[in-house]
Amino acid sequence: KLVPALIDADLAQVSDAGVMLTRKGMLFASRLLMPLHGLSQSGSTKAFVGNYALDNLISTDKNSAIYSAKHNVLGNKVAVKLLRPGASQDIVGALRHLGAAEIHPAVVRPIDFGTLHVTDIFGRPAEISCLIFPMVEGVQFSEFLAEKSSFLNSYIVISFIRQVGGALRSLERAGAYHGDLHERNILVDWSSNGVIKFNIVDVSFDSMGSASLEICRNDDLVRFRQ
Repeated sequence: KLVPALIDADLAQVSDAGVMLTRKGMLFASRLLMPLHGLSQSGSTKAFVGNYALDNLISTDKNSAIYSAKHNVLGNKVAVKLLRPGASQDIVGALRHLGAAEIHPAVVRPIDFGTLHVTDIFGRPAEISCLIFPMVEGVQFSEFLAEKSSFLNSYIVISFIRQVGGALRSLERAGAYHGDLHERNILVDWSSNGVIKFNIVDVSFDSMGSASLEICRNDDLVRFRQ
């Protein structure tokens, strides 16, 4: 009885193999059935993505969850982004695309890819694609504005426009986008000698569900202007 409603909502489609969930349907189902928080505290054994042990949950949204993680041998810290099924159409291809493109150094790109085996709320197994990013230090742009609002000057404003604007321009030229640009995904590193650097983290290229490239690019530009 649910099949016609799912098809009408573009959550399922009919194929030679029968009724199958669409990409949108997979993402919708995973949001309901597959919680991504608490993985680092589930049981006595830590969850691993490759050689990285998940540690603390940094953030979570509709399409993904981000954990801090640590290499079990080398000890270096990274950020691991867990993508819900349906969030990406071809994340491996997207990684190759980003890796080969000339992109502004303000964009923090993934350095590796992995998978994580999880279970849904019914105990059924599933595989999660994971992006591994270098851990970047800095203050979130929202906190920076709150703390430094009385110290804003032309140098900071021009640096922001050049670095963040340049990063978006380079992504557009590469046929990519950030996809989730906001003040919490821009980290500010202001050194003691007065040099300021903006790092753009949590790149969501090809992991924004069914949103088109054009919509994601326009959203980036709107948020940049704001």
